[in-house]
Amino acid sequence: MPINTRDLALETLLLMVASALLFMGVAGLVFGMGAQYALFAVSLVPDAALLTLLLGVGLLAALQHWRKLRVICAYFLMAMLVYTLVHNQWAGGQQGSWLTGQLRITSIAALMLLAVALCLLIGFATFRRRCLWLATGTVLWLFLGLVIVRLWSGVEVESPLFSSSPVAVVVFAVLLGSALVAIGGRRQPERLNPGRWAVVAALTGVAISSVVWLLLSMQQHSATHQQAMYLLDNVQLNAEQAMRTRLDQMQRMAERLDAAGGDVDAALLTQDAQSYLRDMPSLKAIMLLSEEKQRLWSTTRTTNEQMWLEQQITKPRVTNWLSVPLGQPRLMIPDATHPQRILLTILTQSSNQQLLATFDISQMLNNELRMALGPFQVSINRGTETLLILHPAGFSADPVLTPDMALASRRAGLPGGVNFTLHAYPGAHYNWYMMSFMPVTVAMGGLLLSWLLAFSLGLVGVGIARTRELTAAQLSLAESEQRYRSLFTYHPDAVFSLDSEGRFVTANASCVTITGYTQSEILDQHFTHFINADDKERVDQHFAIAIQEKITRFDLSILDRNGESHLLDVIALPISINNNVVGIYGIAQDVTISRAQQTQLRTLERSVEASVNGVLIADANLPNMPILYANKAFTTMTGYTQEDVIGHNCRFLQGRDSDPAIVAKMRRHLAEQRDVHVTLCNYRKDGTPFWNDLYISPVRDQEGRVTHFVGVQHDISKHKAYEARLAYHASHDDLTRLPNRALFEDKLLAQFTLLQQGELRLAVLFVDLDDFKPINDNLGHAVGDRVLIEVARRLQSTLGPKDTVARLGGDEFVILLADIEEEAQVVERVECMLTTLARPYCLDEQELYLTASIGIALSQDTTLQPQMLIQQADMAMYKAKQQGRNAYEWFTEAFTDSVSERMVLRNDLQEAIEREAFQLHYQPLIDQRGQLAGVEALLRWQHPSKGWISPSLFIPLAEATGQIIPISEWVLKRACLDMQALTLGGLGPVQVAVNLSPLQFNRASFLTTLRQTLLDTGLPPEQLSLELTEGILMDNTEAAIDTLQALRSMQISVSIDDFGTGFSSLSYLKLLPISTVKIDRSFIRELTHSGDDAAIVQGIISMAHHLGLRVVAEGVETEEQHLRLMAYQCDVFQGFGLAKPMSIEALKNFIASLSTDSIPYYEANE
Repeated sequence: MPINTRDLALETLLLMVASALLFMGVAGLVFGMGAQYALFAVSLVPDAALLTLLLGVGLLAALQHWRKLRVICAYFLMAMLVYTLVHNQWAGGQQGSWLTGQLRITSIAALMLLAVALCLLIGFATFRRRCLWLATGTVLWLFLGLVIVRLWSGVEVESPLFSSSPVAVVVFAVLLGSALVAIGGRRQPERLNPGRWAVVAALTGVAISSVVWLLLSMQQHSATHQQAMYLLDNVQLNAEQAMRTRLDQMQRMAERLDAAGGDVDAALLTQDAQSYLRDMPSLKAIMLLSEEKQRLWSTTRTTNEQMWLEQQITKPRVTNWLSVPLGQPRLMIPDATHPQRILLTILTQSSNQQLLATFDISQMLNNELRMALGPFQVSINRGTETLLILHPAGFSADPVLTPDMALASRRAGLPGGVNFTLHAYPGAHYNWYMMSFMPVTVAMGGLLLSWLLAFSLGLVGVGIARTRELTAAQLSLAESEQRYRSLFTYHPDAVFSLDSEGRFVTANASCVTITGYTQSEILDQHFTHFINADDKERVDQHFAIAIQEKITRFDLSILDRNGESHLLDVIALPISINNNVVGIYGIAQDVTISRAQQTQLRTLERSVEASVNGVLIADANLPNMPILYANKAFTTMTGYTQEDVIGHNCRFLQGRDSDPAIVAKMRRHLAEQRDVHVTLCNYRKDGTPFWNDLYISPVRDQEGRVTHFVGVQHDISKHKAYEARLAYHASHDDLTRLPNRALFEDKLLAQFTLLQQGELRLAVLFVDLDDFKPINDNLGHAVGDRVLIEVARRLQSTLGPKDTVARLGGDEFVILLADIEEEAQVVERVECMLTTLARPYCLDEQELYLTASIGIALSQDTTLQPQMLIQQADMAMYKAKQQGRNAYEWFTEAFTDSVSERMVLRNDLQEAIEREAFQLHYQPLIDQRGQLAGVEALLRWQHPSKGWISPSLFIPLAEATGQIIPISEWVLKRACLDMQALTLGGLGPVQVAVNLSPLQFNRASFLTTLRQTLLDTGLPPEQLSLELTEGILMDNTEAAIDTLQALRSMQISVSIDDFGTGFSSLSYLKLLPISTVKIDRSFIRELTHSGDDAAIVQGIISMAHHLGLRVVAEGVETEEQHLRLMAYQCDVFQGFGLAKPMSIEALKNFIASLSTDSIPYYEANE
């Protein structure tokens, strides 16, 4: 950057001024704290020196652009200056600074320095701020002129404006004003570099000039001190001579008295004394004392002098002094309040009389010490009292002179023993401060020469630097040209230049590669030759923009020689020569592939951002594998922000419950650079845990090296919680929160295993509540549930810590008693349970009473499987119920046989259900004409090893175990399929009657299942008839009527099976929407032999016909029965006498063999 000579000069000046102010501040602190008054030292009071030091540091910070240090100095300056103003206003002067204990600066100086501190605070970055610096510096210079005028006229000496030396103030103002003007006059606020040698020269010049200034000031001070000492020597000699003259005169008077032999001639003495008083104006009184210290004679100038002398000789101190027999004249100051009065005593040898005289020493010295004092004034002090101030004639003495202001001091003594102190002070008649300008002038001249030298060195440095820059620029220009040529030639993008008319001037090899045209075909062609006509107007606009000295960028699609499309990213830059645009440079990058990749990348990035899974990308090449990217789902999932995550390893998600084995596995796979899929517990930012299903996969570059790892995490906390709930519910009962069968069997197995290692036994209790079903039926399941909960609580209250109670379902509970030594322990527990359970249950202000039956099974040495104890306790419980309930029963081996057979049959039945090992046989129903009225589906089970099992054995078992539901559904579906097959085979339609079990009919999903079965099989509803027993209809008549009405609306007929065997009233027949009644076979069997049965059958048929119902007679086995029923007008007949149950294949043959005539009994029976 070119450096302005004026700014360089100001920069150098500012450096020297800042350094000089630093030196002044340090010197002021050193000399100001050590010496209270120094006439020729251009020093500042300590407060001003500290401020000067801060100003020097602040200016240096401003020069170096150290903003913080500059502002700190400005604030410290303002604080000290505000304190000074407040203190001056409060204390009313400049004495006693709280900072240094010495003089404070004056308020006018504080106000001016506040303006300087403000300049330091705001800086000089703008023109207006630099104007403030310039104005402040100018004001300082004007004030400097005022101070110089006051010094020249002597006004500043008499009434100073500053606490510090006026010469120091002048130097300070010159330096500070120059610094402010230098900063304000700079044209550019940037920091310049005048060069190392210029800085060294400047600092060296400041140091040398300051040292010279100091040495000259010290030499001048030393010369002045020596001159003052010569003056004090003369003063002392003259004072001693004057005093000796007085002593000699008084000694002669004493000698005359001694010569008189002690005779006192008063008149003669008085005459002689008057001549003494006349010749010595400082002599005030003369007195002669006898040997007994009595006044013999005296004479004084005034009566006051007489009284004062008589008063003094009566003082004990004076009396004791006079009593000392010395032959020499002696002097004494008897009255401390009048230190100028001296008492003289001379002892006469012959008469031992004492001649006393009093002198006014001030008057004596004032009259006798008339000499040339030069520029000084001399103070003669006795202790702290000033006896006399000697000053040149025509000038008044300085009213305030203190020893610390003295240029020289010495102690002196008068003949006779009186001592005093002499001080030489600057005379008020002489302008001493003007003498101090000689060292200052020399120092300022040195600073000026140093500045010129530093400035010259700076100019030389700048010239050398510019020469080097010019040489470097020429080399750089040549190198740049070569670089440009290399860039142009080898640039992978198309680089070209166009003239102002748009014709190609240059084109590199990439232009040839992209367009397919040779370089000769491109040059001198207009650019419109290579673009589509549709883009011409748009490209012309961009070309015009570039010609107007603006950079433009746009996309352009072209076709190469082979007709392939290329998408180019074109940058057009103006070519400016001598401020004239002569053409444009163009750089065209083929972005066909990259744009497609960017589109794909944006799609993928958007997919990642929109993903509900947290996605992390970590750098695999750095040791800590820091995270480089985290999508929004991750921050939402974990609570960490992007700033919390980027640059950190993802281990911050781990916590105390993170499985170390899983963490080790994950780190091992990462070290091996393999995929890893783990599920571990992580922690959110707020400390809450969550389950993280984490999959980490390495990302490899083109060379197969792993550069990154991508982690995809899914919060499966809800799934884990659901699994935990499932696990809990899988092992506990939802209602009572007791363990269920699975958990109970686990605990039973664990206790049984421990049992093998000791001699103790365990017992299993099977508890079943007595008559619990009526509570559910009458009071509702909610009340029943509360009863079960209370039962569970009571059972738990009777158990020990190692015992377990579980609910198997319904009102059945099972209990495990551990550590049993004898049967009496079990009996005691069981009796306690029975008593506890039998207590009233208070629910909703009503009491319920409930008992239980308990079966007990005790482990034996022969017990092989612990689950057998549950079965044994179950069998014992049933035995207890048979014994009257509210009782308990021990298991015995006698229970095993029947129960085992039932259990085996149940298991076989379940296998048959799963394998659909049943068969349906159909028994035809014949009407009065002998035609087929329908068939009844009858279930058959052929056991693999036991052969055909009677329905009377397995149907009740299936109803008791609930297995009847899947069996009934299979029967219904199979019957519908078979009937539909008959229809499709041309043998139908045939109506089929299917028996319903109570469980099936009462299920809430019965009608839904029935509709779905008809829909799946395609059987018309009118071909299906359902047979119900009276018991089914009477258990819940209202619900049964609703279901029957729904069946009727579906066109499904309903028959009452085994009619007449129940105990219900016949009145329900008129309410039930049924179509058929079937007379039970027990009435048909004795029809021809019992008149009662015949009457009942005849009555049922008559009653049904009157109600519009069809009648089916079951169990017709003889011709007589058939004929009798025909006579009774029975509608349909069923029985072995007409047709036996047969398989579907046999039924097909049967239907095919039917004729239009009635079926003879003997044919059907064959």
